[in-house]
Amino acid sequence: MAADIGLPALSDEEIAQVLITVNLGEIQQGEFAERQAMDSEVRRFAEQLVLEHTAANQELQVRLHALGVTPRESPLSQQLAAESNQILAILRSTVGMEAFDRAYVDVQVALHANTLFLMDSVLQPQIDRAELRDFALVTRDTVQRHLDTAVPIRKGLSPSP
Repeated sequence: MAADIGLPALSDEEIAQVLITVNLGEIQQGEFAERQAMDSEVRRFAEQLVLEHTAANQELQVRLHALGVTPRESPLSQQLAAESNQILAILRSTVGMEAFDRAYVDVQVALHANTLFLMDSVLQPQIDRAELRDFALVTRDTVQRHLDTAVPIRKGLSPSP
């Protein structure tokens, strides 16, 4: 069905890898932000993301093992990994602590909004296994909460010059 409307057709194994890839990107960016952020609220948010995305990946691995599902790369997971690496490189090159805080939170707003779209439009409709679907629904709620947390943090940061 997904391929019928131009969306990538994904198996549960490929969807699992997409979820892992998204979490790993958030963890890497968050760990960097924990060290670089000047604003304490931004630093706390980064710490929260690292903790929650690490926990989500651990829980996903346990569920996948129980289901006998081995994650498998797809063009989508590879694209998401490349984008995450590119974002991390941009964050590393951001000059000035306030500029870093704004850039990091801007990225988190965009990534979490994009992840919600991806989950709703591409992943959820294609998940075959009920246990994986249930996990993805809980994960979606967490992603929404992260977005809801990031937006007011961004509004509270000084505007870009």
